Amino acid sequence: MATRRVDLPDELYATRPAEFTKAREAVVEQLRAAGKMAQARQAQRQRRPTVALWVVNQLARQDPKALRAFIDTVQRTLRAQRAGGSDLQASLAQQHESMRRLSQHAQALLGEVGRTMSPDLVRRISATVLGAAVDPRAGRAFSTARSMPSTLPPT
Repeated sequence: MATRRVDLPDELYATRPAEFTKAREAVVEQLRAAGKMAQARQAQRQRRPTVALWVVNQLARQDPKALRAFIDTVQRTLRAQRAGGSDLQASLAQQHESMRRLSQHAQALLGEVGRTMSPDLVRRISATVLGAAVDPRAGRAFSTARSMPSTLPPT
């Protein structure tokens, strides 16, 4: 049986990872005080997003055009790959440039939370954004900048 997604306040999705649990608990208490016990239980189950997921959510919030541009370039690359046309090289170059711009913004976001862009974090952010580009459900979740581990489609 699928559970319905809890509509959490937008601010919770913008909350820095280190502050997430405290902010989530405040939402849970508000829901309980309003007598919304089932929603409070669902909100309580929301896990703190990883730093990579938080960064991607912030990219979607602060620069949705850049995230959309990356998703579009990935889609063009996939079409060019299937068609076997000469557009593949140009599509890959555009995809690389689009990811470079997102990475620069991600690096700035990480600086705001006292983190640096380690190779592992680059890989996780890239994989998350690429997943959003190739999986329509993940792409929709990220396009709203309201993605949490429990709201993403299973991998």
